[in-house]
Amino acid sequence: IDIRFDTEVTAIDPTNKVLAIKGQPPLAYDRLILAMGAHPFVPPIPGISRQQIVTLRTRGDADWILKHCAKGSRCVVVGGGVLGLEAAAALVRRQAKVTLLEGFPWLLPRQLNRAAGERLSLCARNQGIDLIMDARIKQFDGDEQVRSVVLESGQTLPADMVIVTAGVRPNSYLARLIGLEVKDGVVVDNHLRTSNPDIFAA
Repeated sequence: IDIRFDTEVTAIDPTNKVLAIKGQPPLAYDRLILAMGAHPFVPPIPGISRQQIVTLRTRGDADWILKHCAKGSRCVVVGGGVLGLEAAAALVRRQAKVTLLEGFPWLLPRQLNRAAGERLSLCARNQGIDLIMDARIKQFDGDEQVRSVVLESGQTLPADMVIVTAGVRPNSYLARLIGLEVKDGVVVDNHLRTSNPDIFAA
């Protein structure tokens, strides 16, 4: 297997089956597999661009959060999925004051029914995580840096840091560029073949 690091594919020519690579010669293929991962979804909430509002996707993100989250820091985690719960629990272990916001009535709404989600909420609260369900964020207030999270209910939560764990969106830019069928992600059949028979996606 020829592995190439620091290699950015900038375009795909599906007619001639050639990849354009930044700063390198083109690369021909017979079959192509797109496995380009995803990026964090950042909801368009007023004030979202303030400093200390971060996403958690990479090891670098985690290192930065741990470096800037001191004992007693007031951290708000947006999203009650697996990543949000893991982040909240890790910050509580570092003696931060953590509030987790979930837009659904219970935690892990995609994985658990209400009864199971409510049992999980009890476990999270017992670990020291404050939970607010059915949370709707109105805006993030502050100066250059976030200082508080304002909910549509009128409640204001002081915040030294906000971690957004609101899911991911697939990196489908190149697929769209060449006209592959894309909905929430690249559309494939039962063999992971895209709308182009020589291109697969995973």
